[in-house]
Amino acid sequence: MQASQDHKNGRVDTLRWVQSSRQDEQSGLELLPAAPAPCTTKNSFLLRLESTGDAATGKDGTERAAARSKPCKDPDGTAHSAIIITTPSDSSSNDGSSPVSIYDVLSRKRKYAIIYISAVAAILAPLSTTMYLPALRPIQADLHTTIELVVSSVAIYMFVIGAGALLWGPLSDWLGRRAAFLAATLLFLATSVPCIFAPSIYLLIVFRALQGLAVAAYGSVGSGLAADIFAPCERGTALGISSVPPLVGPVIGPLLGGVLSDHFGWRSTFIFTTCMAGVVILPLLLFFLPETTQYRALRRLRATDPQTAAVIKEADSIEASPPRFRAPWYPVLLILDRQLILHVALGLVAFGSYYCSVTELPINLGSPAYGLSPSKVGLCYLPIGVAGMLACPLGGKVSDICGRVNSSQPLRKVLPSNWMLLFVFPPCLLLYGWSLHFHMHIAVPLIGIFLVALATCSYLPGIFSYMTAVKQQTAGAAAAGLYALLFLASGVLMLVAASVIEAVGIGPFSTILAGLNVIVASVACVQIRRGIATAPVEQQQQQQQQQQQATAGGSSLCRAIKC
Repeated sequence: MQASQDHKNGRVDTLRWVQSSRQDEQSGLELLPAAPAPCTTKNSFLLRLESTGDAATGKDGTERAAARSKPCKDPDGTAHSAIIITTPSDSSSNDGSSPVSIYDVLSRKRKYAIIYISAVAAILAPLSTTMYLPALRPIQADLHTTIELVVSSVAIYMFVIGAGALLWGPLSDWLGRRAAFLAATLLFLATSVPCIFAPSIYLLIVFRALQGLAVAAYGSVGSGLAADIFAPCERGTALGISSVPPLVGPVIGPLLGGVLSDHFGWRSTFIFTTCMAGVVILPLLLFFLPETTQYRALRRLRATDPQTAAVIKEADSIEASPPRFRAPWYPVLLILDRQLILHVALGLVAFGSYYCSVTELPINLGSPAYGLSPSKVGLCYLPIGVAGMLACPLGGKVSDICGRVNSSQPLRKVLPSNWMLLFVFPPCLLLYGWSLHFHMHIAVPLIGIFLVALATCSYLPGIFSYMTAVKQQTAGAAAAGLYALLFLASGVLMLVAASVIEAVGIGPFSTILAGLNVIVASVACVQIRRGIATAPVEQQQQQQQQQQQATAGGSSLCRAIKC
């Protein structure tokens, strides 16, 4: 802390104590110039901070308690001049630069370019899944196996994606996002070749599982990457936009997979994804994707631009959490936080129900009741992809708008999507399941699956944005925990679905899933409403504590600064 004295033009300066509610901002005194005031120049001076009791809200939503320095006199009548105090964060730059956020180091154009590179890489995960689905019947015939074993290859693939995310998230926090992306892409290339030449369903299941381990990186690491470079107030929009290219996978994947399977056999689908990974994705990652983890980004900035690095507002919090490898179960522990657990549970039920519906679509449409070829089944996935392309950007934008209403209440980010899962998702799931159960016109189940996809995809950007805001410095691990549980839950439900649907039919099974969604969504909505209602009281208590701390700090300062 520095003090200086204006001997020539005694001034009455206004000081504001800025107490931030965000962990990535420092609290401190802020100087506001005021009109010159008479001041007697003496060799000694004293600062007196007087709390006005008034609080003002700045543009960034932080509460600012005002204080004023005034000329004062000792009991013997000696006059003292005002002094000016600046905090270290305000004076850390030699050229007097104002504080800069780590989120503002990269230009907006550069940040979105990084997000698009990540999203193009992430398209590999849905492509390798959905290109495979129209060929389930041909794979059964070619490998002389049962449909249950073929479906189990999809379920095991989902299981390994979930388990793999638990590894990739902590690895990306430790080694960096770029290194994780590159390692995952190389692993995918190495495991794709055996899938092309698999002579039996069992070898196909093994190497499909290893492919799942590879593509598990893209979702969890991509969410951590968005948390690295986008502030919480704009992260929902970024995550929504970054979800669009991966959701193109459900549009073009079944189309390509159906056409390739019809004309060149089901193995050609693996040849296509292998070429895409080696020719498109790997060069993009090698030459255009920088490292984005905040700890490494700050160190790089200090090497290239020390003056800007010196005024990074979040530097202390970033350096307080240096990267280190955490146990694979650590991401799950993160999302068991009481602020997150209900919303995570809702995401698991909704996402699992969605994937069960998507997996059952080709089985039902390829049955004698509908009798569609793989290429025509692929066309029926178009509504799912269109729904995702519409819902993800819109859901992310709405999440950010609701979050800006009160930045101290991040629960608002998930409120609108929660209503979607409570009021829209269950009836649409019933429409989809019972229309297939009674073999209704194909337009009816396609409308149902479109609405199911719309509700599910609108929820995901909000929950990822909310979660990474709550767990900023471990965003990669937290996103990995959610990503893992989403796919593990989907795998479990898909295995259960095969037996239950065989016994009772897809209509009753969809009713069970819809009821489960209603129960969990209702409890989550109650928790959100209570959290929003009690937040102002908790915020007021925090402000009172901060004002007491500021007053105590000012009193100590008055006693300490005397020359």
